[in-house]
Amino acid sequence: MKKILIPLAILTGISFTAVVNAQDDLWSTPEEEIHTDALNGLTMISEPWELSTFFCNTDEIFLMARKVSNSHIVAISVDESQDPWAFFFYDLDKEGNEISKAAIPGADYSIDNRNNLTEIKGIVYYFSDTHSKTVFSYNLKKKTFVAEKSSKMDWEKIDDWRSHRLYDTEDGNLTMELEDTYLSLIDNEAQQNNVLIMQEYEGDWSFGQGAWNDASDKFYVDNSGAVACIWEVDLSKRTLNKIVPDHEASHPVFLEEGRILYCQESCIMQAIAIP
Repeated sequence: MKKILIPLAILTGISFTAVVNAQDDLWSTPEEEIHTDALNGLTMISEPWELSTFFCNTDEIFLMARKVSNSHIVAISVDESQDPWAFFFYDLDKEGNEISKAAIPGADYSIDNRNNLTEIKGIVYYFSDTHSKTVFSYNLKKKTFVAEKSSKMDWEKIDDWRSHRLYDTEDGNLTMELEDTYLSLIDNEAQQNNVLIMQEYEGDWSFGQGAWNDASDKFYVDNSGAVACIWEVDLSKRTLNKIVPDHEASHPVFLEEGRILYCQESCIMQAIAIP
């Protein structure tokens, strides 16, 4: 494989050289070029993962998914062929088998909020919309649904637009911040902010949703810009890898090392690292 040496500009003023694989299929079309001066201390590599379906329903569009206790995957979908649109809650096992499904009364597209699907002690709480603040719960063990009389959702966080772009590691030591065209790693203990990707909006980067791995050394993020769509940021290797090239892919979910899920139209897909 041919290698190209491309100088990158560091925001701190330090210059260095990164190695980029020269593969025509790194971007979805030849004219979509990455602005390499947007990268700070990351080496871009091209090691795409193997893609396959995890769970599909051709009548619906999957809006979001999340891993909860015992490797369950909970998800929210919408059927836009119905009038009014119908929204659904799913519980799936880690192999993509359906365990439970229920309609979500009174839901609208505000249900697609990254602070939705909150698990507390084996109970998954979810709201139908951010206006009426109607909350339901699902018991993962009993597989039962309940309309909650009192809210267990953190509405202050749900309504706070800034919280939607902050992703904390489990121990709270690190936070990844996404905002349109920049990706920033915050070390909460050292109180340091390290910008990893940053550029003025030129159509390449437009970050959406993200997810940490369990070891807190890899971060997965979707991008709706020209260099779509799901990328792996490996903090230990300091690499940036486009693992899913599909423009419709969104909402990455870390399932286990070397395996993520993501939403793509009528399916929840999976990407698996190739040894």
